Amino acid sequence: MRTHERTQGPVPYTARMQPPPQITPTKLADYLETLSMAVFESGMSWKVVEAKWAGFREAFAGFDPETIAGFSPDDIDRLTNDTRIIRNRRKIEATVHNAA
Repeated sequence: MRTHERTQGPVPYTARMQPPPQITPTKLADYLETLSMAVFESGMSWKVVEAKWAGFREAFAGFDPETIAGFSPDDIDRLTNDTRIIRNRRKIEATVHNAA
């Protein structure tokens, strides 16, 4: 038993947590990537999203807003079949919408 636990009770969970790495966007693509990561992590394990993120960068053209804003319905269909990413059509469409 730790001294803190003997004298003050158990250490709260939040005190044991490490802060997440800080992201400092420098260009529009960085902002879109950060926003898209939050969208895809919603309702999912962040570890799953993080493990696939390199595939996301490739599939979404480096998150270049101009490129993604020009994605056609065929591009969205292609992404829904791309095994490198999480193939949630609504989240893919949200990423294209956010780029516009």
